[in-house]
Amino acid sequence: MDDLSLRISFKDENRFNIHFSNLEKITAIALSNKVFDAGRGKRGNYRQAVSQYTVNGSFIASYTDIYEASKTLGVHHTHIIAVINKKRTTAGSFRWFPKDYITTRKDFIPDTKIQAKEIFNINLWKKIGEPPVDQDNPPACLNLSLEDLPGEIWKPIPNLEGYFAISSKGRIKRLDTWTENKNKTFFRENIISLFLDSSFNRRGDLYVNLSHKCKRVQIRLNKYLYYCFVEKFDLKDRTKVVINQNTPFWNIDLAKLSLGHISSYLNKKKTE
Repeated sequence: MDDLSLRISFKDENRFNIHFSNLEKITAIALSNKVFDAGRGKRGNYRQAVSQYTVNGSFIASYTDIYEASKTLGVHHTHIIAVINKKRTTAGSFRWFPKDYITTRKDFIPDTKIQAKEIFNINLWKKIGEPPVDQDNPPACLNLSLEDLPGEIWKPIPNLEGYFAISSKGRIKRLDTWTENKNKTFFRENIISLFLDSSFNRRGDLYVNLSHKCKRVQIRLNKYLYYCFVEKFDLKDRTKVVINQNTPFWNIDLAKLSLGHISSYLNKKKTE
């Protein structure tokens, strides 16, 4: 009775069946392993077979239990069980599920909290001179709503396909995507706020800075609108410039964008 290394357990694992024939003497360590292997306790069931997937849903491999997966990949076993129990999103930059679980596309879109976001880009509105607009139904460049605008068409941004898109109305959208970094962060779809670069010319130029594969990519709105919706040209050619003849400049009509040589554009600016 004084041996603290011993415990009394239940043979059928039913703690309510307290008949003497259902009781067994067992060591504390053996009881602990028995509980964990049965999938109970705070640590969970590490003896269950599991499958490994990429964050995008591609099957990679299956393992007889979590310990084998942990040893093979060098991923801590507690991180893997946390993914299976939906306490974390990835372990070792992978998604994990019980081997007998049939996955669906929805399983690879994490249940991240969607924060309410203002649909009006008030900072840009102030930068362009606070023009009289309906803030509940703002013009495209000031509209941050995920709802498509009338006649709005979306196309992938060159070299950022699958991550960002640009619309014919002049809006930039981040798509539902995973980052390419080691820890794998999931970003939900959202409209990205535009900024004003008034130093580009006296009429102003709208742009966004995007982050992709740990690099910053600057998207000049007029330039990419012309390329995606009017006519393709060499985006790396610095002698080409897209001229915006819209009035006001921020209310963009694709028909009033034109492609020209930078020399003729600068000469025109000198005569103004």
